[in-house]
Amino acid sequence: MKTLIVRDSHVRSFSTYLLTIADSFERSLRLDSHHIVQLFGLSGARLDSPFTVRSFQRKLWLHQPQHVILMCGGYDLDQFDEDEDIVEQLLAHIVSLATLWLSRFHLREITIPQLIPRTSTRTVLVCIYNKHVTVFNSRSREVFQKHRGLTF
Repeated sequence: MKTLIVRDSHVRSFSTYLLTIADSFERSLRLDSHHIVQLFGLSGARLDSPFTVRSFQRKLWLHQPQHVILMCGGYDLDQFDEDEDIVEQLLAHIVSLATLWLSRFHLREITIPQLIPRTSTRTVLVCIYNKHVTVFNSRSREVFQKHRGLTF
């Protein structure tokens, strides 16, 4: 099965690291040895950006994976201060994108990993960002389990 990992520039750095830990990486993502894993990173990628979405969709069309791991949210949550709706907006973007991608690209599954707290941010205070991460991680499980094809 082909798996495509898409997200921001961290994915590009991640690909170099993966070459050294390929076996443990596959086990931690519950991938079998017959999986083909491809990575695509886009610097500064945000899910509310049409450029980002089009770039990801081009990769989906080009690689035709059955499984997508969408590592998302960091830059999206680091653009507003204490806007409580930012997490719900991000979840809505993900569900909307997933619905489109599952049908348009005939994917079996889209996996959304948890977000990781940060020690530094670009725009918002670290404590606000990390609060949003905590809310996102807990809400994601609730939202995604109700959606066919999305796993968390």
